[in-house]
Amino acid sequence: MKFKIVTGDITGIKSNCLVLGVFSDQNMGPIANAIDRATEGWLKTQIERGNLDCKLKQTLLLPEVPARLACDRILLVGCGKIDDFNRTLYNKVAISALSVLNDQRITAATWALHQPLPQNFDAYTCIWELGI
Repeated sequence: MKFKIVTGDITGIKSNCLVLGVFSDQNMGPIANAIDRATEGWLKTQIERGNLDCKLKQTLLLPEVPARLACDRILLVGCGKIDDFNRTLYNKVAISALSVLNDQRITAATWALHQPLPQNFDAYTCIWELGI
């Protein structure tokens, strides 16, 4: 598997799938909030419909996204309670997301699971620990 680090406006990054983390207290974090603002509340509406409780490792694949976004679909992944989120839970959530990507045969994705990452953790460490 190949990885590429990209920076810029998340709404303009072209991707087959954008992976976003959301917490059980409806805290979407800065990346998901940027998507929500760009889509005039569309993302939050998807969560509020009750299709995702944002419990740890719960997933929701949104196959159709507003035209304002450069991605083809969004994978929402529940991260549990924000105060409990740590390195171990990050790995569990990441494995859950990767499982969905694999099951759906999605070969390229933009990883924006959670920012900021848990303390003493970075994207390289996550990839290394998951054995990707």
